[in-house]
Amino acid sequence: MNSSSEQANIFIPHSRGVNSYLRLLEEALAKNGVEVVFGRFPTSSDQRQVSWIHWPEQLTNYSPPSESDLKRIEESLKLATEHGILLWTVHNAWRHGMREHKGFNALYAMVASYADAHLHHGNESVRIIEELYPGTRKVRRVFNHGGYWNLLGSESKESARLALGISDDVKVMLAFGNIRSSSELILSMDICNVKDWTLLIAGRPPYIRKRHRISYYYRTLRFKRRIRVCEGLFEDAQIDRIVKACDAVLIPRFECLNSGNVFLGFTFEKPVIGPDIGNVGEILQQTGNEVFDPEVKGDIIRAVRRLQSRDMEELGEKNASWLSANCRWEQAAEATIDAIREVQAMKCSRQALSNSDETIDL
Repeated sequence: MNSSSEQANIFIPHSRGVNSYLRLLEEALAKNGVEVVFGRFPTSSDQRQVSWIHWPEQLTNYSPPSESDLKRIEESLKLATEHGILLWTVHNAWRHGMREHKGFNALYAMVASYADAHLHHGNESVRIIEELYPGTRKVRRVFNHGGYWNLLGSESKESARLALGISDDVKVMLAFGNIRSSSELILSMDICNVKDWTLLIAGRPPYIRKRHRISYYYRTLRFKRRIRVCEGLFEDAQIDRIVKACDAVLIPRFECLNSGNVFLGFTFEKPVIGPDIGNVGEILQQTGNEVFDPEVKGDIIRAVRRLQSRDMEELGEKNASWLSANCRWEQAAEATIDAIREVQAMKCSRQALSNSDETIDL
């Protein structure tokens, strides 16, 4: 910055998106005098001091990158780190559902390589990324995803169930957000194999692949009274109602690194069950929630049975207490600023920033 009185600036080359993650982090950074700006990657004549990538696929608007796209993005990444600092928050290890996609994998590897700092939401993330993209180890920070306290409203569980037409005498497992594959949908429906449990899908079910249709329709017919679907995007008040109506939250993934739904469930004092994979498994194990192996037939059923044998209300309260102590957005903002300062100090020591008016006031 040119003057210590000016507000520090972080540039994010994405939109804020539907998920409130970026907005909540932006608000926490603002309390530290850091302004966040959203837009397209700047040109060489308009360099930002700190650029911050969250989801590499947003750099191509989720379209598979062409060779020309990769060349253009690499030039932007190079300029961002040469003229300032480039951060990457590791939400995913690869594009959702496209683990073997050559173009997206090249994009992720490029971001991993050029970023001056990697920001992680768990130690499993550190291990996975450094194995997947060897030689890209940089300054790193590990801090938890924040809670969704902004979504908490005044509605009670009873009124939420009444509004959704759900009986008070059943247990409800919530699968929130998009279910990305027919395999994930069928995994979710295994919940209905456990007595007294109903599955509530709130989001968007996937297109059912031909090879899964018989299994899907058989289960739908068998469990049709125990599966509820609310499709669409939801306002905050609707999310409050949906989560309060449930007894537990499910992460129905075969592949995942992180999931905001862990923290959504914790915010609303709900138990969460999910795959013992990535940071999801790490956090659920750390907090005493139930995990399963999605590749092992029936393991999700066993996890639900273990859960229902416990005091679920007590577990939910413990989740909320752990969240409040360990997952404040202010903690995430402070860790981000600390990483920027470390990178700045390293670059200054190498005389990468040669003039004192190029320092970043954080």
